[in-house]
Amino acid sequence: MFGGIPGRKIAGDVGLVLGTFLASGLFHECTILAMGREWDSRVPLFFLVQGGSVIGERIWKKATGRRVDGLLGRLWVYFDIIIIGQPLVDAWHRRGLGGGMIIPPRLSPARFVLIPAARKLMMTQ
Repeated sequence: MFGGIPGRKIAGDVGLVLGTFLASGLFHECTILAMGREWDSRVPLFFLVQGGSVIGERIWKKATGRRVDGLLGRLWVYFDIIIIGQPLVDAWHRRGLGGGMIIPPRLSPARFVLIPAARKLMMTQ
């Protein structure tokens, strides 16, 4: 909403996609900034590139009439995660988020819902 609507007004559907992803990247980076860490532009840039990847998938479908799937689709996703995602992960880890606590244990839904449900499920078998 915050990035997509202005993006659409500026550049149509392409702006909607890129604006949405850019806003997501800015939200992620501002959250880290609010934790007292310094700014790193690689985070919003990663999200912006993901928007470009989504647009690339649409272009592929229009050009070929098929979705990006099979081996090519798998390679596309691996490239996005392993190659393009590396600077994002590096930016987060350099600022201490690799070993940091994101959700305090007392607020963790996994600790209150998932772990007890898994234990109960395991006890019944």
